[in-house]
Amino acid sequence: MSEAAEDKKLYKIGEVCKMADVQPYVLRYWETEFPSLAPNKSGGGQRLYTRREIDIILRIKQLLYSEGFTIAGAKKKLETEGGSPTPVSTPAHRPVKPKSERNEVLSRVKNQLQDILKILGTVLTLFLLACNNGPTEPRAFVIADGRWSGDGACLLVRSSQNTFPHSITLIAGCGHGEMPLPTVRNDGTFDVDGTYRIEAGPVSINPAPPAHYSGTLTNTELILKVQPSDPAMPAATYRFHMDPNGTCAPACV
Repeated sequence: MSEAAEDKKLYKIGEVCKMADVQPYVLRYWETEFPSLAPNKSGGGQRLYTRREIDIILRIKQLLYSEGFTIAGAKKKLETEGGSPTPVSTPAHRPVKPKSERNEVLSRVKNQLQDILKILGTVLTLFLLACNNGPTEPRAFVIADGRWSGDGACLLVRSSQNTFPHSITLIAGCGHGEMPLPTVRNDGTFDVDGTYRIEAGPVSINPAPPAHYSGTLTNTELILKVQPSDPAMPAATYRFHMDPNGTCAPACV
């Protein structure tokens, strides 16, 4: 189509909305604000836009949406342009697909965010590995709260915020031990002083003899060694696993 024929061609409001990527009510509102935008109407009252009016619409959109002008500012800008708006690329000159472009940008941003998350995950993994391989100094984690069982013995750990005081009770046949909650080192080892006694019948009212507890904690297993202070009492080692439904053996009588 020649340029002269293009200038004479009339476009319906639906066609113009697709060209400018705006809703019909937006065009109708702009017509009330911009005197230079006054499309003719058909016998049935349908708006018909010329090529020049489409250029005005595209220029208004550019001023409002891209350049940040207010309605009043856009009016003055159009007046300074003498009613001949700066040409804006349209489907008649160069294919423009605003929605497709936005989708493409969003897709690129999404991919970039996913790459960032992967990098952060790698950094976190390396950080945790470095912590695990660091010096064997105490760190802020403790033995999990609950019941541990194994080797015919039972360990009751009270380490949650709802239990106080934080402590551990060992029940192993006629043996009964108490210790404060130890702090676990980077390598999973721990040690703490407590008490331990072996007796049958009613529990003695005398203070329990001191004992030293040491052990190793992994994700699934706790190895606990009891070293009584009384040389006549042998040391004992137990392997425990978290067992919320486990039961302790009956007290030694």
